[in-house]
Amino acid sequence: MDLIKLIASGLGMYYLFTLIPSLVTSNTAVDIGNFLITGIYIFFLIIVGLMFMAISLYRYTSKVLKILLPVVFTFGLMGGVLLFSNFKTSWVLKVSDSMGLLLIGSSLFFIICFLYKTDDKKSWAPFVPPILISAIAGILLRIESFKPIFNTQNGKYILTAVLLVGLVLQYLFIWYFAKKRK
Repeated sequence: MDLIKLIASGLGMYYLFTLIPSLVTSNTAVDIGNFLITGIYIFFLIIVGLMFMAISLYRYTSKVLKILLPVVFTFGLMGGVLLFSNFKTSWVLKVSDSMGLLLIGSSLFFIICFLYKTDDKKSWAPFVPPILISAIAGILLRIESFKPIFNTQNGKYILTAVLLVGLVLQYLFIWYFAKKRK
């Protein structure tokens, strides 16, 4: 039963953390089938990676195998990225502006509840800036008075810069908490 809870919570967090960035633009459809297939693929890739890590740590293996396993895992991860970016299904959800606001708000609510209830807040803190910035950008893009600003070329540059700032903040949080743990 605990394994089912772990799988469900892991896939649920994956969907919540990937749904908000996909809802940033208001005129694109959300491919739910792609999210589902990619989430299952990444889940099995992580299980296989943990299995190979356990084998390489607790059993003697050759140096070739120790070099080959990270390479195979990297190619598997690249396959997941290619699958997510190129694979399209017919389970597409066209999100209107009001439905997008509702989805972003409910996703943020569930993420905040998860972050509030978790004991290890430092592990999840680096994810807060990009998710929050993506959510705010998605909300602003769906409000009629902000649409003319973000539909111009300069508005798209500003939006891209703000999202990149979120990623830089995420990197800085990761670096800070990793340095603090040492």
